Amino acid sequence: MSEPQARQAIRYLRASDGVRLAWAEAGRGRTLVKAANWLTHLELEWESPVWRHWIRFFSRHFRFVRYDERGCGMSDWEVGDLDQSRWAADLAEVVEVAGGAEPIVLLGISQGAVPAIELALRHPERVSHLVLYGGYSEGWRLRSDEVSRRRYAAMLELIDQEPPVWSVCKGSAGGAATRSSASSSPRASSRAAATSSSAGSTSSA
Repeated sequence: MSEPQARQAIRYLRASDGVRLAWAEAGRGRTLVKAANWLTHLELEWESPVWRHWIRFFSRHFRFVRYDERGCGMSDWEVGDLDQSRWAADLAEVVEVAGGAEPIVLLGISQGAVPAIELALRHPERVSHLVLYGGYSEGWRLRSDEVSRRRYAAMLELIDQEPPVWSVCKGSAGGAATRSSASSSPRASSRAAATSSSAGSTSSA
């Protein structure tokens, strides 16, 4: 007999600058927090072929907490601050609200590696294990050849087109993510995530 699938509960918190962040928990046991990475949506990921196997695995073995970064998914789209330091602050606030009393297991994938490392360095008492996957120590401008840099520049140009080439995280079964047009902040969030990796940091677009 197969084990019943965990259910997720979606909640909201208000960041220190007033932005509303959506976060979710599923499963029981030790808390594992996943730092947000590029293009997330708490509801759509639940059945996404890209993420559902991750979610189901972690929620079977942990109390799995994840959140939508500002400007994306079910979090507020109309935000002014998309700086890399803000990502770290948002992660810290999610951990403060959702992490519980015990030290957490912290997972940083791609773009989420930077804020995960920063949280572990600033608050080692809050993190028992740090797991990094798909991050890197040098941004694309430092490590790429000329062809790769031109390809990346072309991608940024596509993001800046009006209307945008793709609609990021548009729509939601619960309607929570339809309060903004596709041409507003999600595109800014996409470009911010892309350009943040140009510096020598452990980040990925």
